[in-house]
Amino acid sequence: MTKYLRACAVVLFCCGCGRTQQAGPPIPFNEPGACPFQCCTYREWSVDWGTDIRADKRDDAPVAFHVAVNDTVTAVTGVVMTTKAGRAAATRPLSVGTKHTPVAAGEPIYLLRSVGSGDWKIWIKGQTDEQYIGSPAYCASGKQGSDECALSVVEQPENVWWVQVRDAQGREGWTREVDHFGNIDSCG
Repeated sequence: MTKYLRACAVVLFCCGCGRTQQAGPPIPFNEPGACPFQCCTYREWSVDWGTDIRADKRDDAPVAFHVAVNDTVTAVTGVVMTTKAGRAAATRPLSVGTKHTPVAAGEPIYLLRSVGSGDWKIWIKGQTDEQYIGSPAYCASGKQGSDECALSVVEQPENVWWVQVRDAQGREGWTREVDHFGNIDSCG
């Protein structure tokens, strides 16, 4: 019986003391104020489809008010929520991101969201950063030796974009049905 108790104590001690660091980002990963694509902008938006505006950033939140076609709203801010991190991997050792974090070949680089034009918001070794990852077409055009072509997207992330809007009466609420609005893209 004493051997059994000692073995249990060792197991409990090892399990209790061994702190494990989370490999990937906390999920959901929320980025307040972020826009999920290049040229995305918060400003006056046109309402192209009638839309229920929620009291909170949840699909089951009560409807706060409704906006109708041809109304305008002010997009105040937003939150890009990563509900599932994607992954990229390096084919050789290199430094990634603006912080030049060293990674080994095959070490996972977690993708939070696309920033646009091949740039990604990444999670690497417990911190966020940004990194360009060359497309297959870009990398086939003689750039194979470059650092950005030593990276490849293994799995796409999954994101939800909630936007806080204010109507002409000053009421505020949230929607993730951003395809119901126009004038979102400042590039055109």
